[in-house]
Amino acid sequence: MQSRSSIPWRQHVYTMYITSLLIMIRSAFRVVEYLQGNSGTLLGHEAYLYTLDATLMLAVMIFFNIIHPSEVLMSRNWDRKGRDTLDIHLETYYQGA
Repeated sequence: MQSRSSIPWRQHVYTMYITSLLIMIRSAFRVVEYLQGNSGTLLGHEAYLYTLDATLMLAVMIFFNIIHPSEVLMSRNWDRKGRDTLDIHLETYYQGA
């Protein structure tokens, strides 16, 4: 069975994996930062903030600007009643099964 979709799904899925990993690394940094408290090393030096927080989020924004999720939304077809035709095809498929 061959797919009729023109969306590069694999590219979008890999982008989600990469950006999710970057955000998870950032979140781990933030947890360690708050566990150390106000006198901790991470909170006391701006270099850690820029490298482990701002740079990771900048990378996420760059990924999503290069491989933009609107490509998925713009590929959907709508019928005259405003219904998504993909949903209609899925309904008829599952009703026939």
